[in-house]
Amino acid sequence: MAKLEVFVACPHQPRSADDYKAVLNTVINSFKNDDIDFKLADEPITGQPALDKIISDIKTADISLFDITGWDPSVFTELGIAIGLAKRHVLLLNKTAETNHDTPFDLQGMDKLQYSSCSELEIKLLLLIKQQLPQEPSDIDTVFETLKNRIRTVLAQNPNLKLMEISEKVGQEKAVVQSTLRAMAAAG
Repeated sequence: MAKLEVFVACPHQPRSADDYKAVLNTVINSFKNDDIDFKLADEPITGQPALDKIISDIKTADISLFDITGWDPSVFTELGIAIGLAKRHVLLLNKTAETNHDTPFDLQGMDKLQYSSCSELEIKLLLLIKQQLPQEPSDIDTVFETLKNRIRTVLAQNPNLKLMEISEKVGQEKAVVQSTLRAMAAAG
């Protein structure tokens, strides 16, 4: 399977970059066989002009993510490049950080992946990336029932396991197991 290339533009603040790198590393580690490659505008250092590198990364990306939180001019420049190149893109917005600003008029009609914490961003990115990867044909109901049965078996043997431990024992991403547990709880 070909690797999914994802370009990420985030606000240029030291803490923000570290938060993003941690979230992106968690998402990368959730997928097997190196199925995904995230490219941030500032990595790696190539020696070429920054704008040339960014344009190249956006051109080769299967999808680009632009976090417009904080209204960083560089992020908007990179978004404009993706729009001009007619490349697939998704806007990200930390809804708790943006209380004093309205979304710019020309972006108001665009869908946004909104989050309020790094953990929520991680889960939503996991689901978004999972949608982008080529899927092997399967009967989803059978897969879901099999996963529920594996979770039941693991919990019957070890009722006090934490989410991450359950994920490891059933061999599924934490977000998938969490969603399955919620569905199981809702169904009784």
